[in-house]
Amino acid sequence: IGFTFINFLRTLWNNVFSPFAQRFNHFVSKGQSLELKQMIRNLIDYTFPLCVIVTLTLFLSAEKIVLFWVGPEYYNSIIIFKILILGTGFSFILQPSNFYFTAMTKYKFIYLLAFIYPFIFLLGSLLLGLKFGILGIAISKTITVSVGFIVSMIGLFSIINPIKITSSDRKGGGLVIIGPKKESVFNNTIFEHLTSPNIGSSGLTASITIYDTNVSFKGCIFDKNKSE
Repeated sequence: IGFTFINFLRTLWNNVFSPFAQRFNHFVSKGQSLELKQMIRNLIDYTFPLCVIVTLTLFLSAEKIVLFWVGPEYYNSIIIFKILILGTGFSFILQPSNFYFTAMTKYKFIYLLAFIYPFIFLLGSLLLGLKFGILGIAISKTITVSVGFIVSMIGLFSIINPIKITSSDRKGGGLVIIGPKKESVFNNTIFEHLTSPNIGSSGLTASITIYDTNVSFKGCIFDKNKSE
């Protein structure tokens, strides 16, 4: 029963996420990395509650679903059903990360996941299956998905946890970098709601001012800044 529902949920989440797969490839082919990262964040934000609600609903109603569907003779499959359902709650990360790793050819994560999934599942099935039977296979399946979730979170960490330089009241004095000998590097940083700096009679009018130094911006977003 549990494995049947896993196939159903796999189809459900594929239908939810698959329309976005081509958008990943589109943004990569156009070199629009900022738009790609914003879409990933939006996709995670909007599908997270959906995954949680579906998972909790099925988990809490597992007993009634099994008893009404196939009868009390399958009562022992309820715990298997619940354990397998828990692993499906990570789809809000697993699906976008798979699209991202493939579109961006992140081979390190692609190969790592390709190794982790069968290795942990087979190892867990051997160790737990001998002791718990089919319940052990269900547990190893959920453990495997959980490890995949952790790896995917690591791969997406810089995207879903960007550095933000912002002004909540939209009156912030901006950013000024003048004269350091070493290059300043900004990675995956959002500059938002900044204005020109208020430094005496400096005459600076830009929200971000760089003078007599080298600065590099990688994967940064400049949004709703106010300057001349």
